[in-house]
Amino acid sequence: NAAIFFNIHMTECTLALAVRSLLKQYAAYKSTNVLTYTQLLPKYPYRRIISTMQFVMDVMDVNAFEPDGYGIRSIQKLRLVHALIRNRIDVNTLKKVPGVEWNQEWGEPINQQDMIFAIHTFSIEVLHGLIASREKISIEEIQNYYKAWHLIGRALGVHDNINPSDYFIGVQVQNRIYKKEFIKDNPNGPILAEPLVKFMLEVLPMSKRKGVYGLIKLFNDEKDYGPIFKDILHLNLEESSKFYTTLYNAQDDFRHFLIKVKYFFLPRAKRSDYFSDVAKSQHRFLTAIIGAAKTWSDSHFRIADAFGAKVSEEHDEKSKDTSSLWQRLVKAIFPNL
Repeated sequence: NAAIFFNIHMTECTLALAVRSLLKQYAAYKSTNVLTYTQLLPKYPYRRIISTMQFVMDVMDVNAFEPDGYGIRSIQKLRLVHALIRNRIDVNTLKKVPGVEWNQEWGEPINQQDMIFAIHTFSIEVLHGLIASREKISIEEIQNYYKAWHLIGRALGVHDNINPSDYFIGVQVQNRIYKKEFIKDNPNGPILAEPLVKFMLEVLPMSKRKGVYGLIKLFNDEKDYGPIFKDILHLNLEESSKFYTTLYNAQDDFRHFLIKVKYFFLPRAKRSDYFSDVAKSQHRFLTAIIGAAKTWSDSHFRIADAFGAKVSEEHDEKSKDTSSLWQRLVKAIFPNL
């Protein structure tokens, strides 16, 4: 049910991930030190963003946990990546890099709090992003979606004693983490937020910075515009434009209208599988778009990233695709063109 919900709300969920979930992650000081320490996000921001999106797609596929699904393998790969990064930091393999040293005050890298915080940005923040953008979702859909990510978190290694299965308790836990982690003098925030804005400028057709800021405003709460986005991430949302937001709302309303109309005219015998079939179709479409946006050849995120920037540089050199996003998109959708 959570996977069907995600894919029926495909556009809204992926935008909420980009302009709310990831930005909230970047605003947390201690949790983001591992990203700047390993150098992968500052040096290769697009790949890290797409890898995150790909993981969500893998576990939110309607068939993710069937025998032919990719959900379990993606979780196992991410656990391995986390273990490799923890080990690299523990043995201080980056100590020869000027100005790079792990500060013990940051805590253990990718610890339990970091993981539950990240899982909540993929569940709670996505749900809150949809609500902020005026989507109507039921309590049952909210609990289903949160519970699904509770289980994904458990599979990733989050301990049950800090991993609530109830949405309302999860919100309380996340707010306590935010209160602890969101600090104004966070040097990581602007470094990580700016590449994401540039990524959005590339993947959204005819977009400008003020349009991206408009989407950030749409999917976030007004109370956060100043304290989080301006003070921590250095994104001034007062420069936003409503034009792109209006276009987004129009297409979103029209798409949901078409889904409901088609359901209304279906014979009763075919209605039971309708939303599952729509979800699968939407998932395939989004997978094609994400595949086209990639600048490397692998279908899913790479374990090699955990070995460091040098391995990533070598892989990029071998598999770099210099064509534009739109050329890659056409090739992905029309491979025989």
